[in-house]
Amino acid sequence: KNQGWRYHMSDVMAAIGRVQLKRREELALKRQSLSKLYHKTLSKNKKIKLILKDFENVVPHIFPIRILNLKNRNLLRKNLLKKYIETGIHYIPNHNLTLYSSTKNKSLFETEKIHNELLTLPLHPDLKNEQVKYICANLNELIE
Repeated sequence: KNQGWRYHMSDVMAAIGRVQLKRREELALKRQSLSKLYHKTLSKNKKIKLILKDFENVVPHIFPIRILNLKNRNLLRKNLLKKYIETGIHYIPNHNLTLYSSTKNKSLFETEKIHNELLTLPLHPDLKNEQVKYICANLNELIE
């Protein structure tokens, strides 16, 4: 069984990557700044558990959060999308992956509970502070 796929980077993607590497410091600082703003804005909500906290030594590529006791993540995602806020879900617990299908009948209650509470918020260098505040305001409103 294979655990994943093999990807080969095209010449075009390599060229883009080389240019992006020249901007590494700038892009890293932007991601860290946006993450700090998310953290500051969402830390007041007791229904949200923040996962990332060290923004001086880590450059986040995603901004996952836990929404405690979340009943319907798909509905929340649909309501956020109505407000033009796309979200993601990272990552599927290992025991639910095809590679580990022999463990399909096994339940890991805490792992599945946490996975169902996870939501990944938008995080990319082109995001503006006002957009992060908009995302947070709408998220806070929808989970109250």
